[in-house]
Amino acid sequence: MNSYAGSYLINADSHGLATPLVALAVAFLLGYALTAVARRVAPHLGMVDRPDGKRKHHDRPIPLMGGTAIYLAFAITMLLLMTFGPAPADGQRDGILGWLPLLASAILFCSLGLYDDRHALKPRWKLAGQVIACLPFVVWGGAIGKIGLLGLQCTLGMWSIPFTIFWLVACSNVINLIDGMDGLAGAISCIALLTLGAMATLMGRYDTAVVAIVAAAAVAGFLVHNWPPAKIFMGDSGSLMLGFLIGALGLQASLKQAAGFMLVVPLVLISVPVFDTAMAILRRKLSGRGIGEADHGHIHHRLQQQGLSCQRSLLLIAGLCFAMSGFCVLSFLVNSDLLALMLCCSLLAVLVVARIFGDYEIDLALQHARAIVRLLIDTSRVLPSRLLAIRLKNMGQERSEECWNMVCNQLAECGGTDLEMRFVSADGRKVLGRLQWASEKPAPAADMWQMTHTVRRERGILAVLTAHGVVTSSLWAVRWNEATQWIHALGSTWPLETLPIGGAHESGNLDADVIRFDPAMPLPDSASQEAEAAQDDSKTSRAA
Repeated sequence: MNSYAGSYLINADSHGLATPLVALAVAFLLGYALTAVARRVAPHLGMVDRPDGKRKHHDRPIPLMGGTAIYLAFAITMLLLMTFGPAPADGQRDGILGWLPLLASAILFCSLGLYDDRHALKPRWKLAGQVIACLPFVVWGGAIGKIGLLGLQCTLGMWSIPFTIFWLVACSNVINLIDGMDGLAGAISCIALLTLGAMATLMGRYDTAVVAIVAAAAVAGFLVHNWPPAKIFMGDSGSLMLGFLIGALGLQASLKQAAGFMLVVPLVLISVPVFDTAMAILRRKLSGRGIGEADHGHIHHRLQQQGLSCQRSLLLIAGLCFAMSGFCVLSFLVNSDLLALMLCCSLLAVLVVARIFGDYEIDLALQHARAIVRLLIDTSRVLPSRLLAIRLKNMGQERSEECWNMVCNQLAECGGTDLEMRFVSADGRKVLGRLQWASEKPAPAADMWQMTHTVRRERGILAVLTAHGVVTSSLWAVRWNEATQWIHALGSTWPLETLPIGGAHESGNLDADVIRFDPAMPLPDSASQEAEAAQDDSKTSRAA
């Protein structure tokens, strides 16, 4: 920001309007008064939030223009400070332009939210509007040139403006998404802004400190009307604008000349709404719902589901935010970002372990992780199976006994309990030879499969292979199809001159090169699709 801004916003020797306490009082009174006006004006403009019996459970329409009142209180106080505050020692007034980009972007965010409250913008247009609203601050207020994270530094270069826009849009959406309970977004924003003001003071950035305190005071004036049970909502006009202010002032408050933008501190400061947003995205994604689809799984919903009232839920969440603020200040005093990060993660872990919030989402993620691991383990066996089929086709008739043993071992691994290979005359009435294998383990009481595969050999002889087994994994159909390849290779390569001689056996006609399923026990759709991809020269069925 312009270096002159701080010189006239704060003057230690001045009295009256330019002092932080007077600015705080003016912003609070304006916030309270303008919110009272908004309560009466909003219904006449149709700016009300009506209950729908699903997400919105308030008993009557509630005015929505609280965000506009907050912005007006903040902007009027800032303009009064910049206009009537004591001039810099050198008499220059250029500093008045220092914070105008911030005010310009803030009014754009407020206007975007106000329009969304009235007309419900589509997510992509809302996101595009947020990016445009960032531009005055990013272009004229200064983008992030360098970031510091746990002692490491990274120069952004050409990514400076995109990263700054990403940070500001993310902050605005984090506050917007958590605005689902009376007083919640306002309380979180007020705590964050006061903490940013305190840290800016410790860093000697008095101009940023005053702006943060003025914004916090304007929010506090609004909270008098928004405290449960709320008489007015801030709406998206307030949540988007406050999220932007927190992100923008976080850039200024944590900006150090040598280290650049210290990313950890502002992240820890808003870690409660960030954690809530992350869990919402995870929960909705893993549950098959859209990321923007509303639900009742936010932290304030979970607390109320556990028996806490709206006010107690609000106080508990505010307490968590105060704790995160304390971690930020402590980390600055001891000059250790790692300390703030460790304390923040520890507190969030307590919420999960105590099953207060986040446990459902973590359990859901672990279930998906376990399913993926099982899938990888099962799938990893497919390649060796296919390689085995290739080896069987090329081992030659002199290694036929080795082929038989290999197929039996593979069948046992995928749940096979027995295998019989019969060589039948062309008319299907005489058995020329038979080989049998049976597992030593008793078959468990589970879903069973049966496979009958016929291979036409020279001189019209048919090799009929029949196997039984149990379903042992989620990918049984895939492995079952792999087994058809082993069995086909075995029946195709077994030397006919070594057939054990068996007695005559009357049987029905055998149709080679056909796949069939037992209609009494149809395969699941997914299994059927896998089975239909097998070779066309098999005849199969599954029975329970």
